[in-house]
Amino acid sequence: MYGFDQSTQTGGSSRLPAGINENVFLQDILFEPLKADGDGDTVMKFLFADANGDTFNHIEWPLDYDRLVNMAKGWGKQGAEAEVFAKNEFRAQGERVQHILSCFIPKDKCVFKADTFEEFVQGCIKLLGDNHKNVPCRMKIVYKKGSSYTTFPKRAIKPFIQAMSEPNKLKIDPKWDIVEAPEPDNDDQFSVTPASKGAKEEEAPLGW
Repeated sequence: MYGFDQSTQTGGSSRLPAGINENVFLQDILFEPLKADGDGDTVMKFLFADANGDTFNHIEWPLDYDRLVNMAKGWGKQGAEAEVFAKNEFRAQGERVQHILSCFIPKDKCVFKADTFEEFVQGCIKLLGDNHKNVPCRMKIVYKKGSSYTTFPKRAIKPFIQAMSEPNKLKIDPKWDIVEAPEPDNDDQFSVTPASKGAKEEEAPLGW
């Protein structure tokens, strides 16, 4: 039926704020260019929205092992230390993606390996299937350090997403979680690096 009344909302949707948001739905996982014009890396996009149409997109970038090793060496890490840094970046990405999927699929079913980033993303999409449909979530969104870009926490050491049917386990940790908007800067909100020179990384055991 066509029409409208006093309850009809006007105006565009906005981004979900940093902090803990409830009753959010995963709309889709996509493997596509970062930017609408086709420029930039082809990335993994998790598209979320709430009932009001407010949105949040979490992006996972392809990782290059050799580039990460060279980056670490440029920061003064040498030999095995640089290699450990690169391996930890892959591990952190795997933790994040597994944690998101485990909101909709039993964790013991969230097992997948791939040789390329495209295989990894497509495999995760297939693994998820339609299990995310109509599953309201609770999730923690934070600011990337020194940027107005919002994202999930880097590590899944502590939960950042869960089904609303579960007791709330999400907490804001002031030591790591930035939920206050930073001062305006010139960062492109889609420009990220795996880590910042001299930044203190979280220490945590393998897994989550």
